[in-house]
Amino acid sequence: MATSLPMSRRAFATAQAVLIAATMALALPSLAAPAKARKKPQADAVDFAKLAQHRPRACAPDSDTVAGPAGWKEAPAQCVWQGRLQMRRWHASAVADACVAPPANWLAWQRPRIGVAPAAPGAAWHSAWKSHFVSGAGDGDIKRLAIVEMREPGVWTATEWTWSPSPRAATRRWQQGRWTLIAQAAAKGRVGAPSPATPLRNAWEKNLNGRAGEIAGDSWRWNSDGRCLRMTPMTASSAPLPLPHAREDARLEQRAAMQIQLARRHPGATFLMPFRLLDAPASAPRSGAKYAAIWTERTSVTGQLWIPQKSDDPPVRAQFSTPLPARYDTPSGLAASSGALRAIEHEMTGVADIWSADYER
Repeated sequence: MATSLPMSRRAFATAQAVLIAATMALALPSLAAPAKARKKPQADAVDFAKLAQHRPRACAPDSDTVAGPAGWKEAPAQCVWQGRLQMRRWHASAVADACVAPPANWLAWQRPRIGVAPAAPGAAWHSAWKSHFVSGAGDGDIKRLAIVEMREPGVWTATEWTWSPSPRAATRRWQQGRWTLIAQAAAKGRVGAPSPATPLRNAWEKNLNGRAGEIAGDSWRWNSDGRCLRMTPMTASSAPLPLPHAREDARLEQRAAMQIQLARRHPGATFLMPFRLLDAPASAPRSGAKYAAIWTERTSVTGQLWIPQKSDDPPVRAQFSTPLPARYDTPSGLAASSGALRAIEHEMTGVADIWSADYER
């Protein structure tokens, strides 16, 4: 007859077994838990096959390849109606620390394709948008519409539909009905209208002239000759000294006094362009006076533009800035500051000239 373990040993063995079982019970669920699945992309806003009433197929091999803007990768194009209706798609991933987001580049590239003039309103992308819809006529009778959307986190998808109407009247009417349905489905990606643009923002967007720009919060960003520039509208406030609107009333001593005021306000700044009167544009020689100054301070170059009003209202003001290397006292840094000076001066003059042409004729 087998002898029993002493009670103390049996109690120890039992406690040890219970402890092992409890440990496994806690560990097994976490080990068995499946990995978090990647969020699936949203379904297409446009059911292309259903609305076109034809099964899409790869476009003909001789179909032109349409390279999208930099950073966008094109998928194979799909066609229906003997190639008269095409759907093209591009994808781009968000880039950390980029001057403007990928959809800003896409919008600047797409607008001319749908027949929008570079200086037309609505040129800039809004950082708060998650989708945007554009449509218009392409070349000749060709019609285009497109949508860009963030269908999954960090990945942008742009889709373009191009319709070349059939020469046969009956077929063209049927195609028009299908095209209208596609446009209505795609237009659901249209975001609400942004807040009304101020004259200053209108002038900035027009000055982009086809370049990509982004409106982010209270500032506007764009690339100028490879440099990322930021423009910030400043709150209305009276200038330390009166700034005449009429050019004939501008005096050298006023500008010298304003320069002294700026130097006192920015004691650590080095002025690359002291406060001065900008030249009148050739398109509006009798326009009002515009003033500007540019300086470096720490690791940035800053320019400020003053636009006096005909009324007694304070001048419209905007600040332009771009970063410099941390050590801009080196030869390469000085070269960088020189390039930044030219870029900011060029952009400030462009905005001022558009203001003169559009609001002071």
